[in-house]
Amino acid sequence: MKDWTEIKNRILFSYMGCDLTSITVDKKEAGLIRDYLEKIVNLEKTSDYIFKFDNSGTEVYFYLNSDQHFDFDPKTISSAEQWNKFLKTFIKISKDMESEVLFRPEDSNPGENIIVKLINGNVEYDFDVFETYRE
Repeated sequence: MKDWTEIKNRILFSYMGCDLTSITVDKKEAGLIRDYLEKIVNLEKTSDYIFKFDNSGTEVYFYLNSDQHFDFDPKTISSAEQWNKFLKTFIKISKDMESEVLFRPEDSNPGENIIVKLINGNVEYDFDVFETYRE
């Protein structure tokens, strides 16, 4: 794993104008993702198109009708151990659904400013996004 301080500062907590981090399962429809989630987490319906679940002590929202599939408040992740447990759920989604899982600051466009990419069980960080995003 990368240095926790760098992950915390550049990936989780550094986007001051952005309260949430968005997650997308690349090239997968929301309905298929919902069906899969119902098998692995306790998915609670909050409205017709919004669900939530707990992932390692962090509340994650899942959306049926959005350009993002998930979002979460990165400030709720306080340790490297919690971050690793949190990632395990999304690594499983990536493997089982055979798709990339992409993390980005919520207020950026889909496909841009990818800060974490999960693919084939690997976690790839793009620490350079921090510098370009701040500008």
